[in-house]
Amino acid sequence: MIDLIPIDQMPTVCEGVENRTLLQQQLMQVESELQDKTHRKSRRSAAIAMVVGADDLNPATDLPFDAGEPTAEYVLTGAERDEKTARRRELTEAIHLQERVNDRRRGDVSKEVVGKLKSEYGKLIRRVAAALKELAEAGQAERDFREGISDAGYSFTSSLIPVVLNADLTDAHDPNGTYRRYIGQAAVADYVVAADFLPPPRGTAWALSNKVGAK
Repeated sequence: MIDLIPIDQMPTVCEGVENRTLLQQQLMQVESELQDKTHRKSRRSAAIAMVVGADDLNPATDLPFDAGEPTAEYVLTGAERDEKTARRRELTEAIHLQERVNDRRRGDVSKEVVGKLKSEYGKLIRRVAAALKELAEAGQAERDFREGISDAGYSFTSSLIPVVLNADLTDAHDPNGTYRRYIGQAAVADYVVAADFLPPPRGTAWALSNKVGAK
């Protein structure tokens, strides 16, 4: 298991991620305020807060807002709604732009960090390639042995039960098989030398070389 700091915790990325979170929280607040009949503040409470000695007031009679309704509320005016709508557009665009910056910085950090891991990863790819080559050699030997029995006219009985591996894993000549596809991709990525993994002609046994070309 490779131990890496999460990319969003890297210094050049972290500040942008934190800012996006802050912008998102602000947007959620504005969205909440813009919902129909959601953003309200009690006019009575606002007025009382500005009065010295407000405890002496009778809320049912001393503050006759809106026909004296004790629970009267103040809904956003048109101008306030327009202002918050504009703010919502600004925040939405800012979040979009911030994420573009964050993605670009993630790409830069990824290129730098992951680039340093290529040598280590290449060793793992060559290890897999070598194992596949050994599996292909062993699979061909098993297949030749089994086919030799059948070609001679003999049938398998309870005294010799064949165990057949999927040819996709062992046929190194099949261009669509696992072996050829994996080696091809590894060679294109410059992890192995394709020539080191070329299979011998069909019907010819091959043995795994202990020396696998390193890149």
